[in-house]
Amino acid sequence: MGWVERFEVAQNYDGWRLDRYLTDRLHRASRSKVTRIIKSSVRFGDGRKVKAGAVVRVGNVVLIDRVELLDPETPQLGEVLVLTQTDDFLVLEKPPGMLVHRTAHEATRTVEAYLSRAFHDERVDPLHRLDRDTSGVLICGRGIDNIRAAKGVFENGDPEKSYLALAADPMGFWKVGDRKTCDTPLGFDPESSVRLRMGKGELLCASHFECLASENGRALLTVRIERGRQHQIRAHLHILSTPIVGDKLYQMGDQFFESWLRTPGDPALVAELPSRWHCLHAWKLSLPWNGTTLRYESAPPAWAQLPPG
Repeated sequence: MGWVERFEVAQNYDGWRLDRYLTDRLHRASRSKVTRIIKSSVRFGDGRKVKAGAVVRVGNVVLIDRVELLDPETPQLGEVLVLTQTDDFLVLEKPPGMLVHRTAHEATRTVEAYLSRAFHDERVDPLHRLDRDTSGVLICGRGIDNIRAAKGVFENGDPEKSYLALAADPMGFWKVGDRKTCDTPLGFDPESSVRLRMGKGELLCASHFECLASENGRALLTVRIERGRQHQIRAHLHILSTPIVGDKLYQMGDQFFESWLRTPGDPALVAELPSRWHCLHAWKLSLPWNGTTLRYESAPPAWAQLPPG
């Protein structure tokens, strides 16, 4: 499966080389990667010859033929559940294994694709993000005015977010009733070969944990976060040496994660995982809105059920 990604050159890019233009537009792609993409997948809308040094002009259309690289167990769009909807918001329960936003290699089984299909006649955008494997509450704004206003609330750090996490704990770090806070500032890990991996840095944040249950080398935790940095809970639990069960990056390591990116869903890799998706669930979210507080909740998944007693 695949699709065509379309870019129309704006005034501020007039006269740029094609490779420089695409490096800027594709954000995370390096110049060498862009060169490879140009050789294999790029076309001009007017049919002229493509080369890295070609000059782009205002109004030129640049097309990239994309091939989808999917984990075969990526959820179908029908597995997205609507928890509630109002004139202002659409509240979804995102299944584990589904991206919120499309990427260069994945577009047809994302929350964005679901919204485009289910709400094709109106503007509905996710107001925050959840990692691919993280399940649970995802709030989307309806209409550009609500989207802008609600994103401002999220950026100011006002929503209260609570999660459930299952941590690998073979050394018994967590005891039932323990309450601990990790407030290590985060930033991109310079020692990691994975560009998006977080480690100790300068971005202030805090994760507050409470242990609900502990058995068989695992601990069930509730988590309340402040600031909401990228991979915050996953990185903080790794720093505490109790990574989330099934975390393909922080529990399994860089080499495993890079192998997974090359061949997502490879049965040999799946066999190494303690859990098919990592065990992190966006459980509750409270949002101040128009003088009141909106509260949304997603039922805990099977791995988060407390033992009897």
